[in-house]
Amino acid sequence: MDKKPYVAMGEPWEEAPPLKEFKPRCRNLDILDDYKESEDLGEEYWSKWKKKQYTPRLGSMVDHEALERAATRLGYKDMRKVRHICKILKDGAPMDIEGEGRLASKGKNNHTVYDYGSRVSDSLQAGIEDGYLCGPLTEQEVKSIWPEGVKIAPMMVRLKPNGSARIIVDMSWPKKVLGKGRFCSPNEGMKNHEEFEKAKMTSDAQFRRAIFWAGEPVEFMKADWAMAYKHRSVSNQDHRFQLVEFGGRYFVDTALTFGRSNSPTIYNMVARLLIELAALDSGMDLRHSVQQLDDNCVVAAAGSGVMWKYRKSYRDLALEVGVRLAPEDDPSKAFSPREAGEILGIEYNGTSMRWKIPEKKGDNMLVALGMH
Repeated sequence: MDKKPYVAMGEPWEEAPPLKEFKPRCRNLDILDDYKESEDLGEEYWSKWKKKQYTPRLGSMVDHEALERAATRLGYKDMRKVRHICKILKDGAPMDIEGEGRLASKGKNNHTVYDYGSRVSDSLQAGIEDGYLCGPLTEQEVKSIWPEGVKIAPMMVRLKPNGSARIIVDMSWPKKVLGKGRFCSPNEGMKNHEEFEKAKMTSDAQFRRAIFWAGEPVEFMKADWAMAYKHRSVSNQDHRFQLVEFGGRYFVDTALTFGRSNSPTIYNMVARLLIELAALDSGMDLRHSVQQLDDNCVVAAAGSGVMWKYRKSYRDLALEVGVRLAPEDDPSKAFSPREAGEILGIEYNGTSMRWKIPEKKGDNMLVALGMH
C-alpha cells in the first residue's frame, strides 16, 4: 500500500481514508512525471502559466466602505471597532515584524511539495487566478522589486478530502532564534504584536449549550467562507515577508497566510462582525450561534422561521460586502436549515435530540488506538 497520500493527509495510514479523484482546476498546466527539488522546471513549463506581475495591492476582497455602510444602517453599537476593521481592510493588515524577523531568509520545502507537485502547481495557479498571489517570478525579478531582501518560507502539503493540495506555509521557520544579528522566523518577529480583539475559539460543549438555549426540537445550519484568510490583504510594505518558492520560481501572497501567527485574530474580527450584523438584521439570538473562525454554526427552535431569516440576512450581507461563501452542496462544509447535520465534527439530530461521532472519524480513532 502506498503510504504517501495518507501521511500527507495527516491521517493514520494503516486504514486508507477515502480520497476523491483529484480533478485539476487549472487545465493550462503541464503535469510532469517528476517535480525535482531545487531544480528550475524550465521555460517551456513556465510558459504555460498565467502570470500576474507584482503590484502593490489596494484594499481587500471585503469592501471596507460597504461594510461600514451596513454597520451604520443596522445601528451597530461599536462603530469604533468597525472603523478599525475597515481601516485594516483598506490599508492591509500590518505584520508588525521586528528585529531579526525582518532579515532575509530562505527555507527548504517539505518533500510533500514535490511528491504532490501537480497539485501544488494547481493550487498556486488558482491563487493567481483568484487574485491574491503574484507570480511566477524569477529570482532576478524578485531582487529588482525588493533589493533589501525577502523572506521565503518553507511549504508543506496536506491533502484535502477532494484530493487537492492544502499548502501550509511555515512562517515559524527556523524554529530556533539563531542569535543577535542573525535572522529569525516571521512569527518570532511578530511576538510583540498587540491584538485589538482576541479570536475566541468554540467547542462542542458550547454548541450544546446553544442547543439548550434554543429549546426542543431544534434545527441547524452551518455557513463557511471560501478562501477565508484571503479576504483580508496584508500591508504592501510587508509583502516581501510572504514569498514561497516552487520549481525555481517565486510567488508572493498579498493576503493573510495559513501559518502566520496573527492571521486568526485579524481574520476573526471581520468574520465575527458579519455574524453580529446578520443577527441584528434578523433578530437572531446570538446565544444560538457559535463560531470557529470561518465556520458559523447556528441552532434555532424547529419551525420558528428565525433560522431562514438569519440565513437570508447573513448571505445578503456577505454578497453586499464581498464575502465569498462556500456553496451548500457539501454538507460537511455548509448547509441550509435542517433537522440534522454535522457541526464541529459531531453529527446532531434536532428531532431525536441525539448526537454521535461520524463513522469515519470513529474508525480513524480506533485505528489510532490499534483497535480496528
